[in-house]
Amino acid sequence: MNRYVLKFRKEGYMRYISHLDLLRLFKRSFSRIGVRLRHSEGFNPHPKMSFVQPLSLGYISKGEYLEFETVHPQDVASMQVRLNAALPEGISVVAIRTEAGKKALSARVACASYTVQFLDGDGGEAFDAGRLCAAIDGFLQQKEILREKKQKTGKFVTQDIRPMIYALRENSQENGSVSLTMEVSAGSNCNLNPEVLLTELFSYAGLSYPRESLRICRDEMYLQPADGSVKIPII
Repeated sequence: MNRYVLKFRKEGYMRYISHLDLLRLFKRSFSRIGVRLRHSEGFNPHPKMSFVQPLSLGYISKGEYLEFETVHPQDVASMQVRLNAALPEGISVVAIRTEAGKKALSARVACASYTVQFLDGDGGEAFDAGRLCAAIDGFLQQKEILREKKQKTGKFVTQDIRPMIYALRENSQENGSVSLTMEVSAGSNCNLNPEVLLTELFSYAGLSYPRESLRICRDEMYLQPADGSVKIPII
């Protein structure tokens, strides 16, 4: 089986491309460089390729992952060079490796790290985050952080997100700007959207949630949780 995992960055205006359009982009790019993807069987065959954890629209990322299978064996170094030549600005392949595991990575990933920047209307870092950052310690000391979650059935259930938060800290720069770094549960079994955490943090600090003043970047995904054990990047 010719199975591979590809790590790529998603930046610039490409952060506004949807999950389905991104799949189409990679499908066409593989075709353009002459790599034949393996297809599923049945009445509606589709390429055997999938993202490990789809990225929310508007986010940028330094560590996105795509699993795929090819009809013929590929030289990963050559394939990376050819893909980068075929892909548009804002999407760049960082690494490709063969994948021997039988279980899909989407079922094995357990943690993701994010960086949140505070922006002004012109994209500069000018958000006064002092009050928010001062509330982080008290926020994390809570035994429970409860929120109302809407299910697909339309019903609301109470969910405790505290066990899904592995780390949350402030990063201060020499120029006075401030950002947040978080490590949260991710994967098919348990997943915490960083905006859910931010909404609860802003509420705890007594602040409104200024979504338009935030830029969220997914830095990496890991195969082990960040609860004190060793984190293992996918690549």
